[in-house]
Amino acid sequence: MKNDLHNPLHLVTYHCISCQTDYQMLSSFQGEVKKIEVCKNCHPFWTKIDVSQVKVGKVELFYQRQKRAEEIESKKPNSSKDSNN
Repeated sequence: MKNDLHNPLHLVTYHCISCQTDYQMLSSFQGEVKKIEVCKNCHPFWTKIDVSQVKVGKVELFYQRQKRAEEIESKKPNSSKDSNN
């Protein structure tokens, strides 16, 4: 067998951006902190949170913004379109 075939392992801290948790694992990555987007605490597969529940909230937010925009439009003074007479 060849000697020094594998890369040396270093203790690396992984920082999850979504849930702000830190994990320490052995890796061949030589930096101190590695940022990841999703970990086992916030991934939908592991947490069993239905993604459709999140989408319902986004639809409701859209309707609220649409209602606010209509209220703002109704509060604007009417411009006279009959000024050509």
